[in-house]
Amino acid sequence: MNKDNGDLKIKDDIQEIINDYWNIAAPKYSQKIRNELNTKYIDKWLNKIIQFIPLKMRLDVLDIGTGPGFFSIILSKAGHNVTAIDCSSQMLQEAAANAKIAGVKVKYIKMDAHKPDFQNNNFDLIISRNLTWTLYNPLAAYTAWNKILRPHGKIIIFDANYGNYCFDEQIARQKKENEERYYEIYGVSHKTNTISDEYINEMFLSNKSRPEWDIKVFESLGMNVYVETNISNELYTEASILLNSTTPLFILVAEKYRNSL
Repeated sequence: MNKDNGDLKIKDDIQEIINDYWNIAAPKYSQKIRNELNTKYIDKWLNKIIQFIPLKMRLDVLDIGTGPGFFSIILSKAGHNVTAIDCSSQMLQEAAANAKIAGVKVKYIKMDAHKPDFQNNNFDLIISRNLTWTLYNPLAAYTAWNKILRPHGKIIIFDANYGNYCFDEQIARQKKENEERYYEIYGVSHKTNTISDEYINEMFLSNKSRPEWDIKVFESLGMNVYVETNISNELYTEASILLNSTTPLFILVAEKYRNSL
């Protein structure tokens, strides 16, 4: 299979497998997010985001791959008008329930992240967390996101090279050791569900150098790009730092200019 083609043709069922994965994982992952919403880390995430957005302005925000609604909830609480999409109907149900508990109103819609069905120039901010590594055609997705972003709006991506262990034996060994150590310390599995390495291996971005690959795409779209390659220590708990030492969290901020697509 040619994974270097931006128009990657993957197995017909991989998107359905990803959807099923998150549908099954939704309840446990939602509980994890509810726990996170009740810790000091909620302020750390919000403070990181507001470094890159205008202060004292009510923004129109699109949270792509919202999952149980973490970003949609904290940005709504911060006073922004948030729409959130996800491919998983179960995740959206969890997100709506979590938003109700948090006392905020968010518009949740089931939608493919590759084909966001909104008018051009519709949002001031597009944001995602731990989504982009699963995209089967990130070039198409990033191009579509740019179109629905207003001039001088920003795309903020939090992500990591979660699939790189499939292509690096040393990383794979360290990942296994980290997971075993995590279980020894905390007595529970970190997993909310499992997905076959076969499908992670087939994901387009799993064998790419990131965020370098992403930077080139956004720059090709005429966007100005800012990146921090490892912000794990800023935003993760000690447990998450241990678990994700082979996949440091990065932040990528891409700003749209009037001459962008």
